[in-house]
Amino acid sequence: VDSVALGMLHIGLGRLSSDGRRAAVVDPRDLLGPPDVVREGTGQDLPRYATREAAVEGSARALAGEG
Repeated sequence: VDSVALGMLHIGLGRLSSDGRRAAVVDPRDLLGPPDVVREGTGQDLPRYATREAAVEGSARALAGEG
């Protein structure tokens, strides 16, 4: 992942957060970097998942108030 693409991703996720939306990322190879870097770029702690299926399940649990 190059720095321009990563910056664009952080900006997009930050905009979702500022609109009050929830976001999660599928990052099986930890390409986004340490959680502190992502938090600095997006303004939020993003749940990370290894697969799309795990992200859907985790997001559904969070919306139901289970996580």
